[in-house]
Amino acid sequence: MPTSKGMRYLKAAKDALAYVKKQVPDGPANQPKQLLSLNPDNWIRQLRAMGNLSRTRDKIDQDTESQFVASTDALRSARVWAEAARKKHGGNCGELSALAFEYLRLQGVRPLDWAHFIKHDHAFVIIGRPAGEKVNNPPDAWFYDVVICDPWYDRAGFWSGMLADYPTTDTATNVHYNPTPDNLPVWENIK
Repeated sequence: MPTSKGMRYLKAAKDALAYVKKQVPDGPANQPKQLLSLNPDNWIRQLRAMGNLSRTRDKIDQDTESQFVASTDALRSARVWAEAARKKHGGNCGELSALAFEYLRLQGVRPLDWAHFIKHDHAFVIIGRPAGEKVNNPPDAWFYDVVICDPWYDRAGFWSGMLADYPTTDTATNVHYNPTPDNLPVWENIK
């Protein structure tokens, strides 16, 4: 049973979905079934989404290079992906989940994971998983507050109720973000 903390995470996830939808109104570009639809509006939206994705990916490439973002720096990558998706209004699961992740991060929601599946290509956000915690069987109490935020599917819900679609054994984390005043990095200039 979720606690009030879990309910706050769920509201934050829904807010993030609304934000992503506002920033990328045509939706993901990799939904070719839209082109098979008999509705011309779906064709137009899908073709626009494909063009937006192309411009988004070009911006990601340019910004990654100009900002010297290493491929192993997932937090900075998420920021670059999110900014490109916001500016160019395009993306698929990676870009949309990065946009949700960055929105939640800037709203002060902690802890956050920018996550993906191990066995197939799909990215999403996990809200509320403590660092290093694995889901035990039976699950620990913290698990019932953890929320999945998946902008590609436009879904937000408690992970405990979505295990068929988000199995804990098939989930890996790109970034776990949970800075606290006690463990913030300290930067100093070296002359």
